[in-house]
Amino acid sequence: MDLGSFGEEFENYVDKKDPSKNEKNSVKNGNLLDIILKRISEKTGKSFQEIISEINAKQEKMGNLLSFEIVAVIFAKESGVKISDLLDEIEKRLLS
Repeated sequence: MDLGSFGEEFENYVDKKDPSKNEKNSVKNGNLLDIILKRISEKTGKSFQEIISEINAKQEKMGNLLSFEIVAVIFAKESGVKISDLLDEIEKRLLS
């Protein structure tokens, strides 16, 4: 999964006046993974490249049985990232 242009894409929908609006719009527009990665980065101080690399390694360690998105959710929880407000959307998109 190539997320190298994540930063550029993220800048395209950031509303600097109301940050809470950014996430609501992002989820609405299908950018759930972007929000999860951003929150991991904010919590851990790691770059997106580091996070993606660690998620890929975890995915491989799990035998590639789970999608990148599911492993990102697991990684977020293990990193202490609050995602409870995203659980309904996660369930709808990733577990249905």
